[in-house]
Amino acid sequence: MYPPLVLQSPYLLAPMAGFTTSGVRRLLLGQGAGAASTGLVDAEGLARQSPGSLRRAAREAAPGPQILQLFANQPEILGQAAALAAPLGFQGVELNLGCPAAPLVARGCGGALLGRWPELRALLKVLREASPLPAGIKCRSGQLPGDGQFLILHELAAEAGLDWFCLHPRSLSGAYVEQPDWSLVDRLPAGGPRLWAVGDLRTAAEARAALAAHPGLEAVLIGRAALTLPWIFRLCRGEVAPAPREGAALLAALLRSLVADLDWQEARRLLPGLLGHLGLPADEAAAFRLADRRRLPEWIDLLERQLIAGPPPAITGNPFLR
Repeated sequence: MYPPLVLQSPYLLAPMAGFTTSGVRRLLLGQGAGAASTGLVDAEGLARQSPGSLRRAAREAAPGPQILQLFANQPEILGQAAALAAPLGFQGVELNLGCPAAPLVARGCGGALLGRWPELRALLKVLREASPLPAGIKCRSGQLPGDGQFLILHELAAEAGLDWFCLHPRSLSGAYVEQPDWSLVDRLPAGGPRLWAVGDLRTAAEARAALAAHPGLEAVLIGRAALTLPWIFRLCRGEVAPAPREGAALLAALLRSLVADLDWQEARRLLPGLLGHLGLPADEAAAFRLADRRRLPEWIDLLERQLIAGPPPAITGNPFLR
């Protein structure tokens, strides 16, 4: 057996499809994230060793634990993919049971598995048995607001002997519009898997307050805010914000990591929204310009001017996850 998952801090980098790439995880772990998860990785694709899935499951050496997050609806396929987590160098493996994206739901994965308890029991058993790594799940509160399905799922996670249970306290039907109900965290019983939670934490102050307000929580996850404020994990620890030039260099490094890790089709689809949000030129050719090392000082200058004018607002909703 591998050692338990030891967090660097109680503030973790949330998995974000397309954005928590290998280079981004390395950078944000270096900024103090307690652990970092991959974006969604197709268990079937990983089991088949498809190039796209292998790229999404790539892992660089980084100063902190990394978690492979999978989506699947077949125990055999999940088992094959979970068994690859340790050889790929991860310190944990996780099953996503909360993503509301239409392509995943149509395949019966992610949030579509909520309420399908016999299938989930089999999947969680395989997740625990297929890999010697610590294992957990990330889930929504249920299919509909107030249905309480997360409580049943917590029982199943405890029954399977999973190491952590990460609650995103809003429903599948609420997608990213419904406000997260953090009071649901306090309805979970003590004991069982380690308890984490995630949901629209836009500032370091909000992350610290969420952790303080819910004594049962071991950790909280920060997602979209880390894309515009990669030093947010330093702020969570009580450090001061970097000078504009240092912050601009960190943002430029994050953007260039995305260019390096994504294929060009993904980069052209995802980067314009993020660049536009940061107040930068946001056309399809931006990825090519970011990839040009000779233009790095130009990007840092642009970002520094934006940061001097004021830090970028936290991203709300999913304006460029389409």
